Amino acid sequence: MIVVLGFAYTANAREPSPQILTPEAEASLLRGDYHISVWQDKSRNDKAIDVFGAIDVAAAPETIWAIMTDCRRTLSIVTQMTLCEVLETAPDGSWDVRRQKIKVGALLPKSTSIFRSDYDRPHHIQISLLGGNMKIQEGEWILTVLENGKTRVSYRARLRPKFPVPRGLLKRGVRQDVPQILENLRDQSERDQTRLAETSDRP
Repeated sequence: MIVVLGFAYTANAREPSPQILTPEAEASLLRGDYHISVWQDKSRNDKAIDVFGAIDVAAAPETIWAIMTDCRRTLSIVTQMTLCEVLETAPDGSWDVRRQKIKVGALLPKSTSIFRSDYDRPHHIQISLLGGNMKIQEGEWILTVLENGKTRVSYRARLRPKFPVPRGLLKRGVRQDVPQILENLRDQSERDQTRLAETSDRP
């Protein structure tokens, strides 16, 4: 749903801080499950919802990174996305500007997001919202190498659309969509990693 706009991103380097995983969440990730938390910080007056998700992937950060930053691959990871295009790119590849469109639902407008992604390859992607019909869209994707050889993909976001969406509906959509995105990313990354290993093993 709306949470997937700009797939690989974070906004505003000063905000937010990484979510600390509970022992229960860590155990869930070690079992091969995903972890997701969705809440609203009522101490703020922005009416945005907060999201944190994580999943462990049996692939190298570079393999995952290549998928996350490829618009063509993004369309297969985020199945609700109908458009992903790069509008501008830094000469050294350190940032780009993208436009993405998401089909939210039959009774809601198609959501459009224009944002700048700043890259710290292959571990962190940061975005600044530039336009579209999101009022607030902040978050980050972080890729962390684990001792077991896997990579932990973490997602942190703060979201609020400009068009009216019931808070409960938005939270429910996020809880449904983020896990699917994480699992799609894991599946494709692990397939790519397997193909790379098979290629390197050939004489």
